Amino acid sequence: LGLIDCVLTDKTGTLTANEMVFRALAIEGRVYLRNHIENSVHVLSQDAKFHELVLAMAVCHDVVRDAKREEYQGSSPDE
Repeated sequence: LGLIDCVLTDKTGTLTANEMVFRALAIEGRVYLRNHIENSVHVLSQDAKFHELVLAMAVCHDVVRDAKREEYQGSSPDE
């Protein structure tokens, strides 16, 4: 998070449902929409900035898989 300038979120549902839905991200002025990412994985794998972001998200987190409930759990920044 040290290089992130801004994170914009809508907290609707995050407290009641404990859920946040990814919609889009922007890297150096390029906007990636959720549907575009899902449908263009091969093309995006050639995008160096997108690759760096995905790599950082893959290794810089504390999320663990909860095998009993078939979901992923991460610590809350509020705790």
